[in-house]
Amino acid sequence: DVPGIRIARGQCVEGYGGREAYYPMLEALRQLCQGRGGDSLVQTLASCAPTWLVQFPALMTSEHRATLQREILGATRERMLREIGEVLEVIASAGPLLLVFEDLHWVDSSTVDLLSALARRRGPAKLLVLGTYRPADVAISNLPLNSLTQDLLVHHLCREIALQPLTEAEVAEYLTGGASETL
Repeated sequence: DVPGIRIARGQCVEGYGGREAYYPMLEALRQLCQGRGGDSLVQTLASCAPTWLVQFPALMTSEHRATLQREILGATRERMLREIGEVLEVIASAGPLLLVFEDLHWVDSSTVDLLSALARRRGPAKLLVLGTYRPADVAISNLPLNSLTQDLLVHHLCREIALQPLTEAEVAEYLTGGASETL
């Protein structure tokens, strides 16, 4: 818990039969909706991003869900990208927002588009997206994330922080709890 900063995490999951579009963003949104101020976020999603709210049926009554489903009939991926960008700006206008997306080496193509759209938004926002991935896995598989990372680096729209692997002694220290404050 960091006072004044909202933090939400999403994790990409290795998929053998396919990957759910926007999975890490959906996971992060679910955390935000269940956290402090979640009720107002649900209202914001209803007005600004119904294509995202409909992904969380438990947050709505069946009547509200039916209304939203009619409203979003024929919605496109592009609409979803625009809506989530607007909602994240609204959330961040109330205070800084940190989105942490883990294991991007397993990212789906829709989330790659989302990361690209967020990085290229022109409006000011107190939003930081922190992503983790294994560079070797991204480089050898020629994933879209590799192309996106290179493009964002060239245009100074992201920063890459390469971490060195932990030594055997550091892993042992971590596992015994001795490094819990430094990691």
